[in-house]
Amino acid sequence: MFINNKKVFRFPKNKEVAKKVEMEARLLCDLLKQKQLPLNIPNLTLLYGDDKKMVCGCYDLIEGDMCIKFEKAGTFENAKLIGEFLTQLHSLEIPDYMEKKHTTAYWETFYCDVQKEIFPCIEQEAQYEIQDTFERFLFQQDPSTISSTVIHGDLTASNIVFKSAENRITGIIDFTDAQIGDPAFDFAGIYWDFGPAFTQQVLENYRGTEKIEAIFKRVQAFYGLQPVFHELLFDVRNQKDIDWRYALKKFLEMKYQ
Repeated sequence: MFINNKKVFRFPKNKEVAKKVEMEARLLCDLLKQKQLPLNIPNLTLLYGDDKKMVCGCYDLIEGDMCIKFEKAGTFENAKLIGEFLTQLHSLEIPDYMEKKHTTAYWETFYCDVQKEIFPCIEQEAQYEIQDTFERFLFQQDPSTISSTVIHGDLTASNIVFKSAENRITGIIDFTDAQIGDPAFDFAGIYWDFGPAFTQQVLENYRGTEKIEAIFKRVQAFYGLQPVFHELLFDVRNQKDIDWRYALKKFLEMKYQ
């Protein structure tokens, strides 16, 4: 909820969401301590009732719109800003109030859901392509060789704030899915929404502990392709009409570009 286009109020729907918002507030507090943060992030204040239960969180509005509305956002300067932001986020000391969610078991369950709920609706050729994507990811890499960091967990264009008048990304919002995980995952939404060329520009301005070629390889082979399946599972579970051929067109194009 917005108040006078100055304040944002977020009311958690249930106890689980409230717990995520409390974790988000702690993370944002830690992140705001970083020097010269290149992008604005919410300075989240939590408000509690007399029963000591959280009522809502609020922060000053970051001026701009969702980046997904603007194709021209994919400039070198904006790539630099995101790369520098992710460098600082991923360099945070891993806190004890966060957990790892994207385990091998998580991805195996996700793949089973895709097979159960999506495969019956699509042609066999598309099933093979999806099967190939998941199984290469699940069985051809060793998760123990990847160093985990603090990650945003949902860094898509809808959580990137863009100021059209300046053609500039101004902020990052919604850290409720933040967790301990593979830093490559934070490039997934960028890859899906803006494409591989912009993703590579972001990586060129990113300084992590791993070679950017290795990160990009995981993004290109799996992380940058899997967002479509989250969308499709949501649509299936909510009984929405789906044009399956169109829905998978982008996935297939990006897999082989």
